[in-house]
Amino acid sequence: MRILTYRIGMPLEEKVESTQERLSDFDGGYISFSGGLGSRVLVDVMQKGGWKSKRPIVFIDTGLEYPGVRAIALKYAKYVLKPKMTFNKVIDKYGYPVISKSQAMAIRKLTTQNLSEAYINKLLHGDIRGTSGKLSDKWHYLLNAPFKISEQCCDVMKKRPAHKFEDENGGLHPITAEMVEESVNRKIIYLQNGCNMWNLKRPKSTPMAFWTQQDLLEYVVKEKIDIAPEYGEIKQNAYGKYYTTKEKRTGCMFCMFGCHLESQPNRFQRMFEMYPKQYDYCINKLGLGEILDYLGIEYRPCGSIKTENDGQLKIV
Repeated sequence: MRILTYRIGMPLEEKVESTQERLSDFDGGYISFSGGLGSRVLVDVMQKGGWKSKRPIVFIDTGLEYPGVRAIALKYAKYVLKPKMTFNKVIDKYGYPVISKSQAMAIRKLTTQNLSEAYINKLLHGDIRGTSGKLSDKWHYLLNAPFKISEQCCDVMKKRPAHKFEDENGGLHPITAEMVEESVNRKIIYLQNGCNMWNLKRPKSTPMAFWTQQDLLEYVVKEKIDIAPEYGEIKQNAYGKYYTTKEKRTGCMFCMFGCHLESQPNRFQRMFEMYPKQYDYCINKLGLGEILDYLGIEYRPCGSIKTENDGQLKIV
């Protein structure tokens, strides 16, 4: 833990060198490239470290990326993979991604699997070992939701094509831009395995695990690299802290994980402003509007929405 704390506190220049060292030590890897801020920085660090030809850049084109993020991904990726299932088919078969991955997983297990009484009690109430994996009491009502809930969209649309690519290319292993500050689980896994995780069932490298969001933004500014327009501009406040004027993070556009924690305007309200056609597709055609209504999450922009004769949405 002390080593991690030290590494997180290192100046940016040392973090770049440390990341390049970990890349050098991880043979047989490929860059898992999303087109987002972190993976864009990782590619730049890799290329400036001299491994441009040795680390293929792979993008999984799920159709769920922001247009600008997808454009960045296609610009730098050497390989573009496609999932076998589209998002609408995934949610129809498996369910909608809501609340968080762990909570959606608990709901899926409780509503679709034949579980032992002990495991049901663990998922509902926790056990003597703690509350890891427990469904929060506030979400128990979702067990009776009139729609399916699941965390499996990422497995189907991203992990499956990635695993297929790895197996077909001599057992390549992914190199990702994951950072420990993004989740408790990532921190636990890092403390157990370090950056180059050879002990996992499917090994991977997270050479930027000790970076922070501030490091990413500082790197982009100093190195003047291109990033997706969805982030807007990178500025500094009165205390010198970097921030983006638009999106802070860019995952899948239609994912509802964590949306209940966002202040307004949330991701869907901002989507209406930036990409009204995608907004209309996910809210109306995919049915996310009904799901968000059930969850009590506002997604409508200020005022009401009507459809014009030309099919465009308009606030009135």
